[in-house]
Amino acid sequence: MADLGARNVAARHLPTVDAIVDEVAREVREGDLVVIMSNGGFGGIHQKLLSAL
Repeated sequence: MADLGARNVAARHLPTVDAIVDEVAREVREGDLVVIMSNGGFGGIHQKLLSAL
């Protein structure tokens, strides 16, 4: 995070799946495309995000 900040790259660390879902649900706007890249179920993020939206 510090390295990215030093390069003026906006980044956040969200420690849990629920925190990620909450943040994405707050920020996404109509017409946005959300891509979830994971090698597994990642704590149910797919369904949690669909439900939140």
